[in-house]
Amino acid sequence: MRSISIAFFIGVIIFQQLSFLPDDRWSWGVIVLLPAIIYILPQSGVLKRTVLLVLIGAIGFLWALFRASMFFSSGGIAAEIEGKDLLATGVVSSIPVHADRNIQFEFDVDTLRYQGQNIKPVGRVKLSWYGRAPKVRLGERWRFIIRLKRPRGFMNPGGFDYEAWLFLKGIHATGYIKAKLAAKTRADYPEITGQVNMQLSSYQQGSLIARIRQGLADDISFILKHEPSQGLIKALAIGERQDITQVQWKVLTQTGTNHLMAISGLHIGLVAGIVFYFMNWGWRMFGTIRTHGFLARCCLYIPANKFAALFALAAAFIYAALADFSIPTQRALIMVAVVMISLVFQSETRPGHILALALLAVLFVNPFANMEPGFWLSFAAVAVILFSMSARLYQKSLWWKWGRVQWVVLVGLAPFMIFVFQKAILVSPLVNFIAVPWVSMMTVPLTLAGSLLTLISIDFGAILLRWAAASFDVLWPILSWFSRLPFTQWQQHQPVSWTIIPALCGVILLLMPQGVPARWMGVIGLLPMVLLKPAVPDEGHVRFTLLDVGQGLSAIVQTRQHVLVYDTGPKINSRFDTGSAVVVPYLRHLGITEINTLLISHGDNDHIGGLHSILSEMPVNSVLTSVPERMSGEEVLKCNDLQSWEWDGVRFEIVFPPPDLRSSLRSDPQRTRRMNQLLSSNNGSCVLKVSSAGGSVLLTGDIEKSAENYLLRDQQFTKGQNRLKADVLVVPHHGSNTSSTLPFIRVVDPEYSLIPVGYRNRFRLPRERIVARYKAMGAMVLDTASSGAIEFYFSTNDGIGKPERFRDKNRRFFNQ
Repeated sequence: MRSISIAFFIGVIIFQQLSFLPDDRWSWGVIVLLPAIIYILPQSGVLKRTVLLVLIGAIGFLWALFRASMFFSSGGIAAEIEGKDLLATGVVSSIPVHADRNIQFEFDVDTLRYQGQNIKPVGRVKLSWYGRAPKVRLGERWRFIIRLKRPRGFMNPGGFDYEAWLFLKGIHATGYIKAKLAAKTRADYPEITGQVNMQLSSYQQGSLIARIRQGLADDISFILKHEPSQGLIKALAIGERQDITQVQWKVLTQTGTNHLMAISGLHIGLVAGIVFYFMNWGWRMFGTIRTHGFLARCCLYIPANKFAALFALAAAFIYAALADFSIPTQRALIMVAVVMISLVFQSETRPGHILALALLAVLFVNPFANMEPGFWLSFAAVAVILFSMSARLYQKSLWWKWGRVQWVVLVGLAPFMIFVFQKAILVSPLVNFIAVPWVSMMTVPLTLAGSLLTLISIDFGAILLRWAAASFDVLWPILSWFSRLPFTQWQQHQPVSWTIIPALCGVILLLMPQGVPARWMGVIGLLPMVLLKPAVPDEGHVRFTLLDVGQGLSAIVQTRQHVLVYDTGPKINSRFDTGSAVVVPYLRHLGITEINTLLISHGDNDHIGGLHSILSEMPVNSVLTSVPERMSGEEVLKCNDLQSWEWDGVRFEIVFPPPDLRSSLRSDPQRTRRMNQLLSSNNGSCVLKVSSAGGSVLLTGDIEKSAENYLLRDQQFTKGQNRLKADVLVVPHHGSNTSSTLPFIRVVDPEYSLIPVGYRNRFRLPRERIVARYKAMGAMVLDTASSGAIEFYFSTNDGIGKPERFRDKNRRFFNQ
């Protein structure tokens, strides 16, 4: 069983590495060919077993291909209707999330019309409703005018893969709801006679599970509306975590207890275990009390453990349904089902075989479950516990029963945590030693009992839910105290891929029984993962990366011993900005622990939005900006064209603005109007030139034509050299019509022109004529919307290396 599961798993993983979705017709021949090969092989032997395992791997590959093909054939949006007004009807399929200026929810589209014609429905979509949106509830049927686009997310080294997340959630497109409909468009939809967006049926007419989930969400919000742990209780009850605050998430993450807020193996296993225990005990007691009748005969013919296993499985199923069968709950439910079914059929299977069967079942139900980090952590945790706690001399101490489990989980999962998250929580054994039994034995039972009781009586249910919140209030100060301790976590760079193999071998050796000699040498296997750091540029070399931050700008310049960050990208809402979501993860991916200079070109949100997150998460030695009034600190300086410095053989110079732009313009009476233009926010941008022996970069922020003209007249030449000439140009103002004059492009004469823009942004940037202008001058034009992060390496010997486009390099079959 173990070899079969692993072979199937390998086939699935091989498919997931594809950058495209192949035609599945030719590959089904493998299913016919390999059995024929097995038939003509000897009845036994290594060769036949090997071919059989190859067949199992091929089946895994083809099963993943089949499921992916089914997903894309069931929905999706054609490029020609992206951004068009569409009339959609369907059902709200998730509990709405309230953000700063909008609400977000998933919507199952069953009919879709474009220009009065029915078109193929797109399946499940993720929608945002901006402004004063009415109350939307799970299970309701609505009609909307929407605009959609294909799944698109930031693509950066070390960053979160939003497109993979959408694929795992079964979402085919994202978009927003239009509040109004133009008269010309309204003529295409004669059925719209009044309100454009309207509710067609209430959530009470939706599915039973949807009604229960929405009702519980409303009840918990009402009962605990003044309780700080409201979001935590809701997460434990129905798996909705949007109400957990950022401060709470930070504490949970720093203490390694964030797994407690996901309805996964721990909670579903706990519910199944509690139900199994009481039903087993109750069935036995009932059998001793009743000696006649149908139920008494059932007690004789149905063993208590089988009876209890069926009820435990049913309880686990109900709990998973309350969490909307999310991927973690699916995985946990399948693992519980494997164990309970083994009990029902009295299968004397070893724990390792049960784990392998659970792996096979999980991948059969969802062959893409392993794309989520929780998959690896949950299976690895169970495997580590089985390996380190089985076949040992039994001890009755509390440390052996519970404390040692936390220790071995920390050691066993350390390679996975470092490889996936680039960190390991050092205090997690001690914190989980306290938190897991408390939450499992107090908070979760009270939460579930209170939630179920609210379906009968909200008053009695409210009592238990308040007790559950109070139990969390007792635990929270302990978690907060641990989160404030220094050195709570080990954080490092992204390890080299091959180092996971010696690290796993080292962990196995460390977790061996005490009688095994030299177990400490397992630490040696962990050293490559920790000590092998990403390569840094040589002396005089430069690594330049234009990050993909959507409609905004952020770039990293790295020399041998220094790092400069130019702009921080936008702040989307109070819970999300690209400083924490893109810039900091990229720097940590490279093993960078501090920023030498943070340069903020100007004060627009798409350039300064991630500032505070970066300052709070990473040390910054100095800040240069055109808007020092927007921040405080002794290290904050106003940028001007007299500033220049050299790092590791690489020259940095500010070429704009001058120290006193207003005074320099007042000296010329004919330029009064130009002065007002130049003093605008965009034209105040700090323009940075980075020069090395291998090439140069010019970062221009959002300067417009007047600033470009000023540079051409007053700053073009210094000591007879063209100060503006650059091999790589970050195009001014995202390629808008306000910038990139032909004289400016001629003087800069870039080999590469990079445009930082968001996919299908509302400003419709870059403008086609601006792109054509750069191409006509012989420049290669790249943009972050289609390329993701763009990286250049400037070498003294080889000059400018070819651009590395992260989206192309890491494209997978689900990327569109």
